[in-house]
Amino acid sequence: MDAKEYLKIAIEEFGGKPEDWVQHPNGGGWVAKTAHVDETAYVGPGAIVAEQAKVFHWAQILSRARVYGEAIVMNEARVFGESQVCGNAGVYDKAVIANRARVFGYIRGYAWVSGNAEICQGVRIHTKIVIRGGKWEQTPLFIAGSKYDVAHCAPGYMQIGCKTLLIFEWITKGHSLAKQYRLTPKEVEQYTKYARLVAEADMELFGTSYDFDSSLPIVLGVKKL
Repeated sequence: MDAKEYLKIAIEEFGGKPEDWVQHPNGGGWVAKTAHVDETAYVGPGAIVAEQAKVFHWAQILSRARVYGEAIVMNEARVFGESQVCGNAGVYDKAVIANRARVFGYIRGYAWVSGNAEICQGVRIHTKIVIRGGKWEQTPLFIAGSKYDVAHCAPGYMQIGCKTLLIFEWITKGHSLAKQYRLTPKEVEQYTKYARLVAEADMELFGTSYDFDSSLPIVLGVKKL
């Protein structure tokens, strides 16, 4: 599509007249005159920055991403795919918002939010966590382990280090994985406790169910990523 067609989409989605919009010189994306985008930032041709949103300091708005409301994106953060950063959201410090994620909260510190994840207003994420889905009405559990970090990354899922598995897989296969990663008995005990903490958080937030007394935990309500 050419610039005129993208402008038509911007007006259809956010209103106004053609004279209420300007093309950003770095990337050619459309920016409402009520919004602000630094010259250092990049707004791709299919991306839109609207309403009172602000984009600063080498941030990038790419693909068909939308930044609007009173949202702020800055400090080399990237927003792409069909993701939306809106409301009073803040995305900072090389954080990434991708796919169809929607962010109303506060994201920084190399965090990555993707899939169909929704980060609600008031939720603050400021670690190297990867959120792959789910509606988060409170901050996801993140534990700085002695060897690997642990994160509740999606409904029914847990990440340890760079590996993401269903929570029940961590619980049932944990000892074989521990051998693979050469964990000590003390570390195995530590990470087993962490897995249960994440499972408890998953039950509270997403209504899943785990039976820790059976050889294979009973898990309800978990969708494959």
